Amino acid sequence: ALPLYSRDLLARTAGQPIDCFDAFAEWVRGLGLEPVDPIDALVAAGKNGPALYFENDDHWTPAGHAAIAEVLAEQLN
Repeated sequence: ALPLYSRDLLARTAGQPIDCFDAFAEWVRGLGLEPVDPIDALVAAGKNGPALYFENDDHWTPAGHAAIAEVLAEQLN
């Protein structure tokens, strides 16, 4: 699985590339597919909602999992 760490959210909001995700997305596009990019949704969900990552830990909280689930559900519908 592709990790999306809290530092990736900080990089995206600062307009910086996210090397791991960007390389993955390029590879997926090379296969003729469109990658699901949940980072903007995580940034938006994290602005006014509960914490998406555990403190001192890059694992998603239940709120983080819910934000990702919403993005995936939108893509699947």
